[in-house]
Amino acid sequence: MLETYEEQEKTLVTKQVEKTKIELVGAKAVQVKYTEDVEEEVLVFENIEVVDEYDRPILDSSEEQDEYTVDDINQVDGVKRPKKVKTQQVKKQKPLIYRKPVMTTKTRTKKKTLNGALGLDADQIYAVMYGVLKKQQQQINDLLNLTKDLRGKKKYDN
Repeated sequence: MLETYEEQEKTLVTKQVEKTKIELVGAKAVQVKYTEDVEEEVLVFENIEVVDEYDRPILDSSEEQDEYTVDDINQVDGVKRPKKVKTQQVKKQKPLIYRKPVMTTKTRTKKKTLNGALGLDADQIYAVMYGVLKKQQQQINDLLNLTKDLRGKKKYDN
């Protein structure tokens, strides 16, 4: 029996990650930097611009931030420190984006489950299995006796 279900689409993305390790070169410990390709599974989204009821784009106001620049050096107690100067408040207004998950429909075989089987313990299952085994042994003996009767031979007793 097959069942259909929806799952969010995934894709593999390869990123270059810079790592460091320490190697012994001669008698010195040397820190070496290297890049490694790492694959990770990423969920797929579709970016949709949000509009109002008049089909006008809604702007995202969460991008407001203060911008600071370092354009002067302060010398206090003989130590040079950068002086942060507030230049202006920058409003970056971008359209508001909704990230809609991209879904795919898949099929799988439906698993059969026993209703109420969670309340059984091992001893109950063993007792039922023993009873079934005894019943099958009795049925086998009855069939053997029946076949011997039909052939006119002595009955099988056990």
